[in-house]
Amino acid sequence: MENIFNQFLSGLNLPVTGAAHHKSSRQDVLLIAVYTKWFVYMIGGQCKVLEFLENLFVTLESFYHPSNHGGFSHVLLVLVHTLAQHFVQRLHIERYAKPNWQNQIRDEFKITDKDIERFVLMLKDICLLSMYSKSGSGSAAVTLQNLALLRADIVLPSVIDRTVEALETIVEPHQVTAALQCLTSVSRTLVSGGDHFPAAPTHILTLLYAVLPGIDPNDFHKTMASFSFISSILGQIPLVNCMSALNAGIEMTEIERELCLMSGQLEDYLLQLIDRCFFLVENLSTEQISEQDNKLMENMNVQEGMLGIGLSSTVQVVFTQSSPTIFKALLDCLFTFVTNHVLEVNVAGKIVSDMCRAAAKAYPTITLKKFFTHISSVIVDLSTAEGVKNEENVDPKLLWYLEVLSEIYCDGMELLPYREMLNKVLSLTLHMKCKKVYSRAGK
Repeated sequence: MENIFNQFLSGLNLPVTGAAHHKSSRQDVLLIAVYTKWFVYMIGGQCKVLEFLENLFVTLESFYHPSNHGGFSHVLLVLVHTLAQHFVQRLHIERYAKPNWQNQIRDEFKITDKDIERFVLMLKDICLLSMYSKSGSGSAAVTLQNLALLRADIVLPSVIDRTVEALETIVEPHQVTAALQCLTSVSRTLVSGGDHFPAAPTHILTLLYAVLPGIDPNDFHKTMASFSFISSILGQIPLVNCMSALNAGIEMTEIERELCLMSGQLEDYLLQLIDRCFFLVENLSTEQISEQDNKLMENMNVQEGMLGIGLSSTVQVVFTQSSPTIFKALLDCLFTFVTNHVLEVNVAGKIVSDMCRAAAKAYPTITLKKFFTHISSVIVDLSTAEGVKNEENVDPKLLWYLEVLSEIYCDGMELLPYREMLNKVLSLTLHMKCKKVYSRAGK
């Protein structure tokens, strides 16, 4: 066993005692995969491979520090990632998978709960160190996800603490992005809690509030990481106010009662989230208008496009998961923004119209009743103004409302009550001279 680990360690080509080292190759990664699978499947019984692994990572710990970066870093990250992956696969085979033609592991050689605890403790600190690696946080995030499935009570508190600490840091925004990516990877375990950490869901609302400032128009990566975390969490929970259940005589545990109390704050949080999204939209709009004035450009750049996708997908999750009561409050907020603002249509208009489309898909009847008649009436009034039919540059308000109306589509049965107004809008706008008008009317 000692010879095997010594051979493995020397094969990593680490820069020790001034020796030269080479950049990791595909062959090194394949070698790691073979070794790690052998290590994991040797765990159990009287074998001391877990003890050797613990000693190995004590030796390697300094090489995982973010400041200690080199050609060896990728191989070391793959080592941790594949170890956790093979361990989860083996545990699944032993405890949860249906028996098949493969040889079954005898009970005395199966992984015990003590082995799981030792394995998670061995890799947890290594993963927390490599969160901020210059190679990226992807490997650490996937590894933490697997470790959280094994023992959520050991992994989640540390990840939560690191994230809160990073969110309070102003001078190092890259730490926020890395911490949020790792927290997003353990979101499923955070929501479910499991047997080992049933109180995990009680941390969700606090984290959601803490992440809100991460939606920052001046930091693209942090904003995308914030949207990813928010949508991954909200996509797994029903957004319903359950406080009425406290007085319904239903028997609950202390954790369930706490979650019911916290659900009463969901509407306030979601309204703040929508307001934050509107703030982002307005900043994107201002930037794009300035760019059009200076460079005569109308197409949004790549980052603006990705921000629009991240924002609209998050809002779609919110609307889909919301109860009718909360949805109506959010819809009122969206309606107020649409009717009180007139922004350019290439960036801001596209994002806001995507938000309206998400609302129409979630609750079509409520959304059409709120939006369709009012927006159509405004479009008709603007389209019937004298001379507007032959103008090439029309009122921006007409383009704004047409952009919104073009995306409020849903099942045809829901639109039938509004067919007369819809036909009137089409007859007025499809034959206008302005290309921006008839192209949006043609949607």
